[in-house]
Amino acid sequence: METRTFLYEFQNLHKNEACIILALGSSLKKFTKKYWDLLPSIGVNDINKYYTPIYQILSESLSENIWLSYNKDKTKMAMEKINTALATEANYVFSCSNDIFPNSVKIAVEYEDLRKVSIDRIIQLGKLFAFRKITTCALSLAHYMGFKYIGIIGWDESGERAVFPETNNINMPDVFMTVLNNYCDQISKFMKDNGIEVYNLSKVSKVKGFKYKSIQDYYSFVKSKGLSGKKIKRIKRTAKRKTELS
Repeated sequence: METRTFLYEFQNLHKNEACIILALGSSLKKFTKKYWDLLPSIGVNDINKYYTPIYQILSESLSENIWLSYNKDKTKMAMEKINTALATEANYVFSCSNDIFPNSVKIAVEYEDLRKVSIDRIIQLGKLFAFRKITTCALSLAHYMGFKYIGIIGWDESGERAVFPETNNINMPDVFMTVLNNYCDQISKFMKDNGIEVYNLSKVSKVKGFKYKSIQDYYSFVKSKGLSGKKIKRIKRTAKRKTELS
């Protein structure tokens, strides 16, 4: 049986804490075992093939076969990606789909809330986060949860993936990157204006809106502020209790 809860329960749950957002680009490989479980993690899509985060956010309804349309000549691999996401053991899964996640607590989010992050209803950013990238949705979720320090690894836009590399995408055209970086500049300004520090932990990333900091330096930085490992065990215990009671 699936366990469900509501988005509002997560508002400011991590007030003034630090987290890491895990995207799927090749720089994710820098996120090695020595960093696992030191910070609350928000992972996107089929991230659990590499690492099981506390929070996992999915960009599409898996039932709509949208992922398949991206990989028409690799249907078998696309199905494996979908099945991987469905089998996640993340403590909490944010999804707009009707799919069942038997190993996790599901937070059902409307399609517009998840894909565009419905900023009017969630964090009042108007259309700023409307650029359709799942990592911006993860950023919005981190802001909603109250994180003060946010590190992002794997948001490279190089076309190379650390997870399911067989489904690598082509390099994004320059015009796409110009638009994306314009959005990221605006997002970065909004975050700074609200006292939130966002760092890109990938040196090879084409996303230039956020200050670069190596993953080692980021973890040293948050550790110096006494934030490393806060609440993780309690979050996992709470999620486990919810699934056991369902």
